[in-house]
Amino acid sequence: MIRIDGNALRAAGDLAVELIVSRTLEGRDRFGRPFAPYSTRPYALPAGALWAQGSRTAARRLKQQGQIGYFRRQGKLWAIVKGGYRAYKEARLGQGNQVNLTLTGSMLRSLRVLRVDEREGSVTIGFGRTDAAEKAYYHVVSGAGPSRTIRDFLGLTDEELDRVAEVIARGIRFEL
Repeated sequence: MIRIDGNALRAAGDLAVELIVSRTLEGRDRFGRPFAPYSTRPYALPAGALWAQGSRTAARRLKQQGQIGYFRRQGKLWAIVKGGYRAYKEARLGQGNQVNLTLTGSMLRSLRVLRVDEREGSVTIGFGRTDAAEKAYYHVVSGAGPSRTIRDFLGLTDEELDRVAEVIARGIRFEL
């Protein structure tokens, strides 16, 4: 009988997570291609969200640049970032041109090995938090933002698969 050691499966899963996160932070999808650029179309969000903790510095920068406008919708105040999500990310993190699916980093930090099944010889990776899984769904399946842009980051390139396979191969045991 052939078995795969559980430690090797876990190591392979951990490596897969590491490879996905590293490649995504470099701005490449699961095929190794660069992500589609962030939108420069005007971006609307509730004004309170723009001035909330974590966005205040970006809001100040955007205001200084003349990139913010305001309007009311159903009695609520909304802000519009004239340079789109790209301008917002540039003002918040200084990386508007760098598409890496990271505004706070919580989605990618939540990616992990969820289950190792020695009996099946399988590893399940996924998100430890529901909100992170939802963000990933928008990026990979339904598309993110008003333009519904797909940025398919979940999966492995052929080269990455080879690296994961090497880890698994080292854990193969033959039993009589």
